[in-house]
Amino acid sequence: PSDSKVSIDQGKRNEGFAFAIRNLNRETTDFVYTIQVDPEYDVRKKCSSTLSARNLNDWLITPTGSISLGPSQKQDNPELILFDIPENAPGCTIPYKLDVKVKGGDLYSSVKVFITVVGK
Repeated sequence: PSDSKVSIDQGKRNEGFAFAIRNLNRETTDFVYTIQVDPEYDVRKKCSSTLSARNLNDWLITPTGSISLGPSQKQDNPELILFDIPENAPGCTIPYKLDVKVKGGDLYSSVKVFITVVGK
């Protein structure tokens, strides 16, 4: 998302956001992405004392994936990051960290996306 913010209603399934990668390298590159709750975020203190980062990571349908792109190529079809938000999820904003790495190597890009769970 352009402003790094996404709102999802309680109980919604298969909702989320899309992202794309552009290969700035001069050779074909394999990328691996992972998304998880920001490790710096204190879930119990800032969201709910009954949740843990593991609970919030379990909301992710596909927390990791891989992409291969040719030199200077951009993805034609963006990757989807989808969530299944439980009916009883507390209303709060949770920062997730999306990391893209060169397969077997260095961090290529990293961004935080703020998911706000909206009560019914």
